[in-house]
Amino acid sequence: MLNKGRIRKSLSWLILEKMYRLLLGFLIAAILARTLGPTTYGQYNLILGVISLASIFIGMGLQNVIVKELVEGRTKSKGIVYSMILTMLLAAVLIAPIAAFISYMIFEDELGSPKVWLIMFVVLLLKPLDVISYYYESKTRSDLIVLSGVIAFSVAAALRIFAAGVEASLMLFAIIYLCEAIIFYLVLIKFYRKRFKFSINLLDMGFIRKILNQSWPIMLSSAATILYMRTDQFMLAKLVGVEEVGYYSVASRLSEIWYMLPVMVVATYTPALLVTRISKGIEEYEIRLTSILNTLIYSAFAINFIIFFFGQQVITAVFGAEYEQSWGILSVHVITLIFVSMGVVGNQWLVANGKTKQIFKRSLVGLALNVALNYFLIPAFGGYGAAAATLASQIVATLLYDFADKDSNNIGVLKIKACDPILFMRNCHALYTKNQ
Repeated sequence: MLNKGRIRKSLSWLILEKMYRLLLGFLIAAILARTLGPTTYGQYNLILGVISLASIFIGMGLQNVIVKELVEGRTKSKGIVYSMILTMLLAAVLIAPIAAFISYMIFEDELGSPKVWLIMFVVLLLKPLDVISYYYESKTRSDLIVLSGVIAFSVAAALRIFAAGVEASLMLFAIIYLCEAIIFYLVLIKFYRKRFKFSINLLDMGFIRKILNQSWPIMLSSAATILYMRTDQFMLAKLVGVEEVGYYSVASRLSEIWYMLPVMVVATYTPALLVTRISKGIEEYEIRLTSILNTLIYSAFAINFIIFFFGQQVITAVFGAEYEQSWGILSVHVITLIFVSMGVVGNQWLVANGKTKQIFKRSLVGLALNVALNYFLIPAFGGYGAAAATLASQIVATLLYDFADKDSNNIGVLKIKACDPILFMRNCHALYTKNQ
């Protein structure tokens, strides 16, 4: 049984890491942007966008499904972990070279030197080890994931500062990107090896088939989600140029860094929510889910308020005057945090209710709308148009779609309830009372 103390401790670790990454990551992003300039910085972020898309197909939408299986305990943990690592490894070996080839064919001129992006693509072969972090997530041991991430991120940050100091080329920054991933997984493996030893007998082909049958809609929906989050960068590169991608990347990075807030909160509470659903029923589960979403929505409002009033000064002071136009893009793009929160919570509800195909359908709708809007808005408005297209597609995919599909009407109503300011005040009062 999961205890509340461990959940709070796990969430605290994630919040501390988030603050650390937010502050140091902001500094590193600024140094990188200043050192590389808008054009090269745009190339760097275009490569990261392609890698994030390929990573979805390697991950195959397994995270929530694996965590659910580990929490419910119907299959031995060791069998789940090793079976999924092998499955994802086979996918990585197949998908990484295909992704490299397609990227070269589409973005030959925009990606720059093949040596640079091929080095960064090696990260894809390490993605199967993410399964170990899913195991710790199911045990609410986020502290081990956080510690691994902080060690890797800190070492990489020091190396990036050094590289910027010597005005290094993009090649060195690509190598540092790969080193960060290697360090993270090495530390994570060291923790995990203390618990299990690998054996071929642990592989369960029946379980692999079962889990892939559940996860493929999530994989496709995640790919669609990444596409309509990255389509703006891809289309900006082709329709306007990588320099505009550089401006847009500064804005989107400052906005998307907050996307981890709903992801980490929901990931931490998922085991407890699933246990509540089993032990206390669906009604209590949905009450708690609504409360979590309510807190996330009003946190997003607060973040929007701060960025709207202080974003321009921060971007100019930290990134330099050449990135001043990024603020207008940021002020539009950051609004999506509200709807990203709805999407993350909504996906948790859909997975728990066995409606994973709905995730794919809504993501596909969002992607189609985003591509269409980008096609018309980017040539006329550049990065501003891309930000507006992303916001509009998020609103449709994460909220309006719920009321167009009878299978997701309930989660749509739950999202509307979560916007209630009175509920937020009650949550704040309950938290204040608890801490007295």
